[in-house]
Amino acid sequence: MNSSPEGNRFLSKSQFFRGTRCSKAWKLFWSHSELKTSRLDSHDVFQIASKEISLKSRKLFPEGEEITGNTEQKISKTLQAVQNKIPIIYNAHFQRDKVLVSVDILKYEQGRWKLILVKSASKKKRKHIREVALQLNILKSNGLSISSASLLHVNTSYILEDKLDLDDFFTEIDLTELALNLQSKLDGKFISLNDTLNNQIPEVEIGTYCLQPHECEFKNHCWSAIPETSIFDLTRLATAKKVELYLKGITESQELPEDYPLSEYQKIQIHSEKTNTRFINEKAIEKFLKKLTFPLYFLDFEALQPVVPLFQGDNPFEFLPVQFSLHYLETEEGALQHKEFIAENNLDPRLGFATTLVNSIPENACILVYNVALEKKINKSLALRFPEMEKQLKTINSQLVDLIEPFNNKYIYDPKMKGKSSIKAILPVLVPEMEEAYKNLNIKNGMMAMGAFFNLQGNQDSNEKNKIRQDLLDYCKLDTLAMVKVWQYLNNLFPALTPQKTK
Repeated sequence: MNSSPEGNRFLSKSQFFRGTRCSKAWKLFWSHSELKTSRLDSHDVFQIASKEISLKSRKLFPEGEEITGNTEQKISKTLQAVQNKIPIIYNAHFQRDKVLVSVDILKYEQGRWKLILVKSASKKKRKHIREVALQLNILKSNGLSISSASLLHVNTSYILEDKLDLDDFFTEIDLTELALNLQSKLDGKFISLNDTLNNQIPEVEIGTYCLQPHECEFKNHCWSAIPETSIFDLTRLATAKKVELYLKGITESQELPEDYPLSEYQKIQIHSEKTNTRFINEKAIEKFLKKLTFPLYFLDFEALQPVVPLFQGDNPFEFLPVQFSLHYLETEEGALQHKEFIAENNLDPRLGFATTLVNSIPENACILVYNVALEKKINKSLALRFPEMEKQLKTINSQLVDLIEPFNNKYIYDPKMKGKSSIKAILPVLVPEMEEAYKNLNIKNGMMAMGAFFNLQGNQDSNEKNKIRQDLLDYCKLDTLAMVKVWQYLNNLFPALTPQKTK
């Protein structure tokens, strides 16, 4: 069996696969980890879900031995457990050369080992095949005879009844043949890995692998020569096309040839960046503002997608609305008012959510949301669940106006928006003081909010729970206040177009 690599340092499976696309990443992970930039994404939420699913899966393979300790201890304990032919091993750790993998479930049967990858995913994906193949490769290099390799993922058709039925909740797919087909390719990658780590940092051009499937941790280092506003910011252009243009020497959008095919949105962005001016399509904004009437409401939902259904009749990954914030102006001269809802602990929030929502919004309201898809989807689902409120919920959906329209369609564009139209991208440009307001929050984005809600589950500390709930209320309230500020900015461009009262 393999010995530990020099210095007791390892590359994770994600770092290994990053390097298979860009060998420079291998060397940077190994020798220059200080150059990494932390990614702000949904990892915390995924880790919560993954941990929950991992623990559930063990009930299908009970009475196993869990491998614990630091990395070196885990490797040593795993090899001892394998030698002792422990029937079920959880969290087994193996390494080949400088790459470390952990196997969710390792089962000994008839003199051979079955490895099982457990994922909080709704279906098989190519990355799962690659991960199983890597585990198979490393286990075989450690002398294990493998009978099969499979993926255990979530069955999205499952409906929760009285209690969770794990046999129906999980779906197991055999990936042995697909994983075996990748073995020679992986062996070649290990040779490349060792060559890379034993030499200087390789010269590798910028490519799609810098951004896909996730942004590389070393992007800021490798892209230090890329202008602050670059071809990579051009809206509605595929990443592969942007890379192709960059490799042809085009680093900024205004360097594009005159005959390069561009959409109207792209032309607006390029002109704005070239002249360093804010573009405003007055007619389009006027038309948009004329759609708005008093009473004017600003609405934002927060929702979970629990992998494991929380309530009877639910499917895995079903949207569960848990919170909303509602700012509103009854009249042009009226004061800005606010209403809100947040779920009570461990109770199905949907009835309270729907009831509070329909009682808070009058039938003649005009309702602004930012990116309308989530609110519409949830309202449709609530209407099916509560037929007594179907009419009101459908009326609310018919009243929704999407505040993203002027920004998606480039009615207004500023170079600082860098081709984006999310509210977090436009807000610091149009309403700079709001950026500081978000910085002062404990919860700063939707993914953090989802993580906070999940952390409330089973939390027995009442003081901590109250603090998290207040953090969630503060965050959602600021989201609708941000919409108010954006609307005020647009409206102040044309004071004469202040929304009219609905007759």
